[in-house]
This record gives sequence, structure tokens and C-alpha cells, in this order.
Amino acid sequence: MTIKPTTDNEMILKELNDAMMQVPVYVARDVNKRLHDWFEAGGLENSHYVRTQINFLKMIGAAKELCV
Repeated sequence: MTIKPTTDNEMILKELNDAMMQVPVYVARDVNKRLHDWFEAGGLENSHYVRTQINFLKMIGAAKELCV
């Protein structure tokens, strides 16, 4: 059973989680550290920075698929 996100922030975090599942572990850890620092500094889930990190993960995931 899949739980549907109900808020924009939940949708962003679900998209982030899905993108992290498509990349090598070391890439996911790096992005996780960046986002942890961002949130600790008061950054929000719906910020441009988080969207940029999601796009980065998607690009790495797509490149990984091309190399296999």
C-alpha cells in the first residue's frame, strides 16, 4: 500500500526520496549531508536549493542508467 503525500512539502520529500533511491549510495550520502546542513541552517523543504538537489540526483540517476 502506497501512502499519497498530502502537502507540497510531503510531495517534495517523496520526490527527493525517490530520486535518492536511483543513485549510488555515496551520492545519496553527499546530498543527504548537504540537505541536513541546509535544514539545520533554517532552510525550507520547498526552497530552490532543495529542488536543485533533486534535479542533481535525477541527472546522476539518468546518467547511471546510460552507463549500465
